[in-house]
This record gives sequence, structure tokens and C-alpha cells, in this order.
Amino acid sequence: MDFNALQQKLFALDPSDPKEDLAKMRAAAEGGGLGDIPATKDYVTESVNVTEGSMPLDLDLSSFAALAGVTITESQKIGSAGQAKANAPIPKAELGRTKHPLKDKLVGEANEDRITALERRIEALESMLSEGDGRKKGIHGKGHPMRKKQQAAIHAGESTKKNDTLSIKEQLMKALNDYK
Repeated sequence: MDFNALQQKLFALDPSDPKEDLAKMRAAAEGGGLGDIPATKDYVTESVNVTEGSMPLDLDLSSFAALAGVTITESQKIGSAGQAKANAPIPKAELGRTKHPLKDKLVGEANEDRITALERRIEALESMLSEGDGRKKGIHGKGHPMRKKQQAAIHAGESTKKNDTLSIKEQLMKALNDYK
């Protein structure tokens, strides 16, 4: 496309004077604009009197939505069927499926009553107590201020207990060794 020829055709349709264009641009830059043109309407304080009943409109959401051209079709399922569980696996992609299975589902879990929640927490605590934390009981974790003293006492054969009374097992073992 020959842009030079196109520009010449446009100038032929609407001839312009470069000096006049420059003057208009300077006036616009200085804030002069196109002159003082009075406003034809005062949009801020304008009000219109509408006779009652001339606008057949109900005051509910569906009529306003219809005016805007929006159709309201709320088909949200209630309860467990309308929820996407956070711990559920994400559905795999399937060939030919156009709608995602989790579309229009709320994310959340079913509300459980207080008793069920307490029972679940008690079971979790009991399982933690029965399993332990994987360490020997009474041994301080790494970084604990008493860890070095405790390790030194263990390796020296000393007890770190404040109470030097023997446990039942230790008493029985001592009595068995003394009996032999």
C-alpha cells in the first residue's frame, strides 16, 4: 500500500493549514481548548419527573437482571453434593469432557458437630501418645540446653534423674542379680 498516496488523498478530502493546526495544538496545550462553550445541561443537579406507573418494573432482583439482559439460573447444590472437598483428589482430565466436575461447587468440608470433632481430636491424641515421638523417653532434643549434660551423664553411667530411687524393673533386676 502506498501510504504517501493515501495521505495525499486524505489531505485532498480535508485540506488543512499547518499553521492553523499548530495554533490549535498550542491553545489546547495551554488550556485554552476550543473556547468558552457554555454547558447545555447541568448533569449534576438534573432531575426528571417520572409519572408513577409509567415504568412497569417490579422491585425484585429478577426484573433488574432482566433489564440488564442477565438471566439468573442459580443451580447451586446444597449440602455435600454442592461442595468440593479440600482433601479430595483433583479429577483427571477426560477426552471430550467440556464441563469440569468441580465447576459450581463450593470449597469446604461438611460441618461436623462438636461431639464428633472432640472424638476425632481425642483419637488423634491417643494415637500420638501410643506411638510416641520416636525418641527415647527422657532424652532432650538437639539444641536443648540440657542435652550436653544429659549425654555426658548417660555415657558416664550416671543417672540424670533428680530422684535416685530405682524403678520396679531395676529393683527386680538388682534382687535377681543378688540372689545368684
